[in-house]
Amino acid sequence: MPDRVLVLRTDRLGDVLLSLPIAGALKRHDPQIRVCYGVGGYPAPVLTIADGVDEVIEFDERNRHTWESMMAAGKFSAAVFAFPRPDLALAARRAGIPVRIGTGYRWYSYRFTHRHFEHRKSADSHEAQYNVNLLKQLGVVVDEPPFPRLTIGSRHRERARALLRDAGVDPDKFIVLHPGSGKSAPAWTAPGFRKLAALVAERLPAVRMLVTGTKKEEAMMREVVAGGCGNAFPLLPPVDLVTLAAVFSLASVFIGNSTGPLHLAAASGTAVVGIYPALEGVTGARRWAPLTTRAGIICPPSSEMSDIRAESVFRAVRDLMNGTEQPFDPYHPGNRIAGE
Repeated sequence: MPDRVLVLRTDRLGDVLLSLPIAGALKRHDPQIRVCYGVGGYPAPVLTIADGVDEVIEFDERNRHTWESMMAAGKFSAAVFAFPRPDLALAARRAGIPVRIGTGYRWYSYRFTHRHFEHRKSADSHEAQYNVNLLKQLGVVVDEPPFPRLTIGSRHRERARALLRDAGVDPDKFIVLHPGSGKSAPAWTAPGFRKLAALVAERLPAVRMLVTGTKKEEAMMREVVAGGCGNAFPLLPPVDLVTLAAVFSLASVFIGNSTGPLHLAAASGTAVVGIYPALEGVTGARRWAPLTTRAGIICPPSSEMSDIRAESVFRAVRDLMNGTEQPFDPYHPGNRIAGE
């Protein structure tokens, strides 16, 4: 078994978080294994507080000429390509990493010493399961991948509480509405979230709503805030990802589309309501469900995300706040709540 493993996942935040079960599985197999994650710059700070990750390397797209030397300096005995790329595969090969695990279906698969043959486009399994299945090449078989977890320190929690108070939100009783989307899957739009905010304000008047998003999503955020009847407040960007994870960790429930912040909230230990397209399909919850036992999954009764009713989302939020939800199994997400 290799003693120093480099896991490469250089794409989006949600994808990186759903690859963290690789680290958990390796640590379960042998706690002495050193696990390093190679990621892009944006998700890197979150990896510094992720359980099971010992080191983080940022692969800057502007400095590709340094990738080979960075890998060689790490003295890795194995590299696992959770997100295969020909340039990174070549750098690992030239760096002399002796065990290189990746897909067997790409033109550059000859650059891997161990090739895994499994198509993900069928969406028969969860993304986390696809990721840990790569470890079969090391003799590590995982039937139920461990959930990713973030360890958020007191300094970051205090920073989060201060941000919440500045935004007008009681840190001890609030929910998060995140109407934005990374556009990797169909999303519920701002009018739906605005209706949800109105329902929460009407039926749960003691609960404050924090509306989050990126700089480009500020107009959408303000539209949702307007529906909250004075009980919704925006957390205006920029906010660094570790602080954002700390904010989410204090919330009673997070509500969002299938995007990175949803998985960030789940990894922070917060109950989540995930809004997804049809359960089946490459973008559905069967493959991309949040890794937590406290979740509600909302899907439309048709192919149109606009058919999701705010009432259905509200019921899922209420059940999670009351602790009356059914236990959720992300690896068999059959307890779909249709937006009829």
